Amino acid sequence: MRVAIINTYNSRDLRMWSGTAFYICKIFEKHFIQIDVIKLELKRTFFSYLKGFYLNRLKGKKYVYQYDIGLLKYNFLKHEQSFKNKYDLIITFEFFLVPFLKFKDNRILLWTDATFDNLHNYYEYLTNLSNITIQNASNLQARSLLCADYIFLSSDWAKQSVIKKYNINTSKISVLPFGSNLDTFLNLNEINSIIEERKKNDVVYFFFPSVDWRRKGGELALEVVNKLNFLGIKSRLIVAGCKVPDNFSKENIEELGFLDKTVTKDIETLISIYKRSSYLILPSKADCTPIVFNESNSFALPILSTITGGVHSMINENNGKIFPYEKFVDSAVHFITSNHLNSSFYEKLCINSYNYYIEHLNWGIAENKIVNMFQKNKF
Repeated sequence: MRVAIINTYNSRDLRMWSGTAFYICKIFEKHFIQIDVIKLELKRTFFSYLKGFYLNRLKGKKYVYQYDIGLLKYNFLKHEQSFKNKYDLIITFEFFLVPFLKFKDNRILLWTDATFDNLHNYYEYLTNLSNITIQNASNLQARSLLCADYIFLSSDWAKQSVIKKYNINTSKISVLPFGSNLDTFLNLNEINSIIEERKKNDVVYFFFPSVDWRRKGGELALEVVNKLNFLGIKSRLIVAGCKVPDNFSKENIEELGFLDKTVTKDIETLISIYKRSSYLILPSKADCTPIVFNESNSFALPILSTITGGVHSMINENNGKIFPYEKFVDSAVHFITSNHLNSSFYEKLCINSYNYYIEHLNWGIAENKIVNMFQKNKF
């Protein structure tokens, strides 16, 4: 079987899509003899730049060139012979490519964490869009879901959008979790040792891993830490990925900057944070299915987050707590003050988090599904 993974970026780059594309590539490379990973560069035309200038600068509306159907057609006319009749299965993570990668005899797998309808006016970069961008994106999303032979989604939130908004038959939809994008597997004895070390801490460490302080709720996370310190519970916020804005006091913050998963030293730092932290805290205003949740649970680290997007598909009473965004600070503070000093409760929560990773939030779940489909000749 001839297989290709095609996206507008290098899918083998650990820095793309939080490393998710890289690990999906690894799954398919493990089970297929030959697989081509292709970066499809979209060349912008003069008309595309002109349209962007008119809409962005003069009309004050966003123009997203990746959703420009005319521009996509222009690019694929140049590349069509590179793909047509060459591959039996094409995998992509970018919905706007699907209609142009679907030929008569090949199959398409679209693997994603959200639909355009999920993200429009939810993520900031997809707000205040121009009408033509909205029309193009909606059209491309609908066509991509119809054209795709298989649709893998990372949450029930995304699945419900596919079914209800786009009226797609459930027979070709699978909800598959992503996994940890760290090549670290700890056995139960190692996990128990980590938990025992955490319980000895006289400080509650909250890990906030994000490149987006605002959207991921950095201000709320810091407010939780500050309130706990005010109540006499020593707490620290460990921030990795983004810079804490200068208008916030750094008194209770440990700021590490961006950690690059392609750099061994940074990976070691990240792993050490997961081990010594008490909780992962991510009170996102908008989110899909953050990979840091999978990584967190792989280290038996419970999660505190918000009820938004696809988060509820990843967190339940076993591996953490989710609260309404508007009530997050008070709810999280109450949860910690009521439960954290109960060492048996905390230990059970950590073990449950690890077990939930083993049973639900690892790449093996997705890999088994793919192998099963392959064995049944569905691919």
